[in-house]
Amino acid sequence: MMTADLFERFEAFTSLISEGDRLILGVSGGADSLAMLHLFKRRFLDDLSRLFVVHVEHGIRAENSKADAEFVRRICAKWQIAYEIIAVDVPGLAKAEGIGLEVAARAARYRAFAEAARRQGAMQICVAHHADDQAETILLNLLRGAGLAGLRGMTVQTALSASHLVIDNPETRSILQGRPLWLLRPMLRFTRQEIERYCKEQDLRPRHDESNDDLSYSRNFIRLKVMPNLRALNPRLTEAFDRLSQAAQIDAAFVHAATEQALEDVVVEAADDFVSLSKLQWDALPLALRYGVLRLVTIRIGGEPLSFGQTERATQFIEDAETGQRIQLPGQTEISLEYDRIFIRQVDAQPRLPLWPLMFSPEPIDLIGFGTYSVGDDWTFTLSRYSGLRSGPQWDQLLADPWRSPLNGDELAFPLALRTRQRGDRFYPQGAGGQQKVGDFMTNAKISQQWRDQVPLLVAGEWIVWLCGWRVDQRFIVTDTTQLVWLASWQPTQSVNA
Repeated sequence: MMTADLFERFEAFTSLISEGDRLILGVSGGADSLAMLHLFKRRFLDDLSRLFVVHVEHGIRAENSKADAEFVRRICAKWQIAYEIIAVDVPGLAKAEGIGLEVAARAARYRAFAEAARRQGAMQICVAHHADDQAETILLNLLRGAGLAGLRGMTVQTALSASHLVIDNPETRSILQGRPLWLLRPMLRFTRQEIERYCKEQDLRPRHDESNDDLSYSRNFIRLKVMPNLRALNPRLTEAFDRLSQAAQIDAAFVHAATEQALEDVVVEAADDFVSLSKLQWDALPLALRYGVLRLVTIRIGGEPLSFGQTERATQFIEDAETGQRIQLPGQTEISLEYDRIFIRQVDAQPRLPLWPLMFSPEPIDLIGFGTYSVGDDWTFTLSRYSGLRSGPQWDQLLADPWRSPLNGDELAFPLALRTRQRGDRFYPQGAGGQQKVGDFMTNAKISQQWRDQVPLLVAGEWIVWLCGWRVDQRFIVTDTTQLVWLASWQPTQSVNA
C-alpha cells in the first residue's frame, strides 16, 4: 500500500472531527503513535494549534522511559506542535490499587489524556490503536469468555467512560462530569505492517518499548506467540478479525437500541443513584434484553460494568427472589425486590419517598375540629363537612380518589387523631367481609414494607376510621341513610409538587 493511499484514508477519518475542535493526541513515541502524529501534522499543517500532544511517562522503564519522553519533546518542538509530558508512578499506582501494571498503565494514560483535554478545552482524544491491536483485543476477549460486546472490540469513536479510567474514586468520577469526552482511533483500520511501511517511507524513526517483548504480559504473549501460529492457518488473520469486529458492531448497535427502548418501557422511576423497574414489564422481556437492561442500569447509576456471570446471577435473583430480599452487585450497588417493583440503587443512596403522605413522628396529631392540619413539611390533612351530590360523576370521582374519602359523620365525633400503626391494630376494611390485622391488610395491598410504619391512620379513639390512601373501615362508610357526611382529604404542599 502506498503512502498516498494511507494518507487519503486518514483524511477520510478526519471527517469525524468537527471544524475548529482541538484534539488531544496520545503519543508514546512508538511507530503507531508517531505515524498518527505525522498524519495529523500533514492534515492540519495550516492550523497546527488545533493539535496538543500528551506523553505519559510511566516510570516503569527507568532511563528508557525518560528517553521516550525526551524523544517526544524533540519531535513536538521540531514540528511546532504544543505538548505536555506527564510523569506518573505506575508501579506505585498498581501497588496502591491492587491491580496489574498493564491495567495501572492504561488507567494512568486515559486519566492523563482526560485531564489534559479538560485543561485545553478539548472534547476529543486520539489514540493510535491499529488493526492488529484490534485482532489481539478480540482474541483476548474470546479467551475471557466475552459476548457480543467483546467480539465488537474497539470502535473508531466512543465516549470516555469509567471503564477507561479503571479506578473508581471521586477524583476520577469528577473527570467525567461536564461535557462528554470522546476517544477517537484514527489508525484502527490500518495494519501494523502498513504503519511500519509509512514510518519508513516518511523517514520516521520511532522508539521501541522493550516491555512490549516481555512475554509475561498477556497481550505480548498473544501478539508474539499466538498470532503467528494462527496466521499459519490464515495469513489474512488481521482482516478476518476486522470483519468479525465490523459484523459484531452492527449487531451490537441493534441490540443497544433495543435495550434502550426496553429500559424506557420498564422504568418506573429514575435518578442518578436509583432506578426502579416494573416487574411485570421486566418478566415480559426476552432474556437478552433483561441482561442488557441490567447492565445499562448499573452503569447509569454509577456501578461497575457487570460480567456475564454477574449478570446471569442477578437476573436469576430477580426471577427467584421474594419481597424484601436483596443482592449486592459490584461497585457498591444492589438489587432488591418489592412486590411489583425491581429496585437497583447505589448502596448508600437515600430512600426515595413515595408520592403519598407519610408520618415520621411517633406522636399522634390531635384533630379537635374541622380544619386543615400540617403533617410534616410536605402534606396537609383537611376535615370538612361535605354538602355536594352523592351520585353522578362528581361523587364517582371523589370515591375514586385514594387521598380523599367521604366518611359517615353520624358515627363520628371529635376529637379524632392521625397516627401510625400500632401492635395489635385491627379494622374492618370496606368490602373485605370481616376484621383484619392492619399488618395483614398492608401485606395483601402490597404496601412497601419500607414505609408501612409511616402510613397515616385516621382514628377515633381505639377505632381505625381510615387507613389513609387504601381503605375506609366498613363502620364509617357513607350509606343511603347517612345524614351527615364528612370529607377527609390530603393535599401535598408546594415542596412535594416542586
